[in-house]
Amino acid sequence: MKKLGDYVERYKIETRDWRIGDMVKVIGYDITGLPTHTYGIIMSPGDEEQQRIFPCYNVYLFGAGGIESVEAYNLEIISSA
Repeated sequence: MKKLGDYVERYKIETRDWRIGDMVKVIGYDITGLPTHTYGIIMSPGDEEQQRIFPCYNVYLFGAGGIESVEAYNLEIISSA
């Protein structure tokens, strides 16, 4: 019988340590389900006021001109800080 630890090690998800100042592509989807892409810069780790399942970061979005909380799985690195 397999142990839970073996399962966790086999299917471990690794992520990059995002840093403030990293330029990223934010991947999202519009109302029709088509992918949308915008670019931004990581400003800080996500909200501490609310517990989240997935890590998130506050990203300044160039297209919107504001800061938005974005989950890490929606980020793709363009240029590291």
